[in-house]
Amino acid sequence: MLKFYSFYSRYPRRKFLKHLGLAGVGILAACSTPANNTTDNNQPVKIGAMYFLTGGFATYGEFAFE
Repeated sequence: MLKFYSFYSRYPRRKFLKHLGLAGVGILAACSTPANNTTDNNQPVKIGAMYFLTGGFATYGEFAFE
């Protein structure tokens, strides 16, 4: 006879709550660090993008440079 193992028997609630709490603490720690505020805001912001320039989708990449 096959024995049925549920998800809860392999991953108990206490272990799930412990991992959930650790993830929450990690997210809060990452979000609570202060931003790097600089006083020199006159520098330009560089934005990059990747486009296809060869292959079957090259026509879409060519429109990006127009």
